[in-house]
Amino acid sequence: MPASASVPDPILVVGGGIAGLSAAEAARERSPGTPVVLLSKESAPPYFRLRLIELFDGTSDPAALRLHPSEWYAERGIDLRLSTTVASVLPAERRVVLAGGESLAYSTLVLASGSTSFLPPVEGARLPGVFTLWTLDDVLALRTALTGARSAVVVGGGLLGLEGAYQLSRRGIAVTIVEMVPRLLPNQLDLEGSRFFEAKVKSLGIGVRTGAGVACLEGGDRVRRVVLQDGDVLPADLVLFAAGVRPNLGFLEGSGIAVGKRISVDAALRTNLPGVFAAGDVAEVDGRWDGVWPAAKAQGRVAGLNAAGGDERVAHEAAPYFLNTMETRVASIGSIGAASTVPADPGAAFEYESCRDEEKLVYKKLMFQHGTLVGAVLVGDTSAFQKINAGVKAGMTRAQALEAGFL
Repeated sequence: MPASASVPDPILVVGGGIAGLSAAEAARERSPGTPVVLLSKESAPPYFRLRLIELFDGTSDPAALRLHPSEWYAERGIDLRLSTTVASVLPAERRVVLAGGESLAYSTLVLASGSTSFLPPVEGARLPGVFTLWTLDDVLALRTALTGARSAVVVGGGLLGLEGAYQLSRRGIAVTIVEMVPRLLPNQLDLEGSRFFEAKVKSLGIGVRTGAGVACLEGGDRVRRVVLQDGDVLPADLVLFAAGVRPNLGFLEGSGIAVGKRISVDAALRTNLPGVFAAGDVAEVDGRWDGVWPAAKAQGRVAGLNAAGGDERVAHEAAPYFLNTMETRVASIGSIGAASTVPADPGAAFEYESCRDEEKLVYKKLMFQHGTLVGAVLVGDTSAFQKINAGVKAGMTRAQALEAGFL
């Protein structure tokens, strides 16, 4: 009787975000005969994190945010294990150890463990009524606390903080945004664009305190006040921290995997150890970290393909920033001058064309270097967004951009 073929150790993916899901999908695509195991510490199947804010209304079904129905994973032979936390990685043995003590062998490993909301170490940050906004559980916990709330402070003026503040305001809660840097969206907008956007936020009755830090939170049985570093006190029945995220790296201690601020990988998403890859929020590709959904998805796919024996490279392309909240729209494309993280030519001066409508709070600015369109800032009217983005990629001239009516 012939011996049965042994089942190979699986391609193991740690993390149920978009990078992990993309890695599992790509690995299955390239190697149909190899088991693929996807470990997620969350209790829900992978979901569209950027749409979490839709759950604020209290009636939307969280299942509507799932990227795939539950049966999709079994149909494709992806072993999805929820509520599963990895405690440590043993690369020499090609194993991971789970929080409960179980160990899992792997043939190759993709680390896509993502990030966790940053809760600043300020006094009172653990009081009842203080929330973060990053996971499905965060949003579900927050929306149960909205009933009866009259005032709120949102710490952080990024995408999630702004959308959280807007949704709280829509429920009749008096909201103040506290942002440590001197203006809103400093990495996405120039100074004038930030001014227009802040004016729009304030027009909705939402308070804005920029250049302000939190000293402590006060209360008894729950949070009642936020004390700023300048001594001002803001009433708060609830506080939402949306002040950035930190990569989930603790389980890698002692593994020998090279870690700086994040896991160091090359363009093939390989770490310093054979058979170990990393992607998404937890990875720095040749020293660069993007921290946006499209980049995490692209990295996950390359990591999954390569974990299954491929030899792909991830191409870096600065993704446009797009925001649709506060009853307005914002877009930032390419290089936008001093605030830009993607300078087209550091040695060349920027030139620009702009227009503004103070009454409608509309602001548009096109950026040029050497007479070539390299970026744009749009506030209030983003109707030309797709055409401008294509013009930046095509290297459109100044004359062509103006003739196209981008302003």
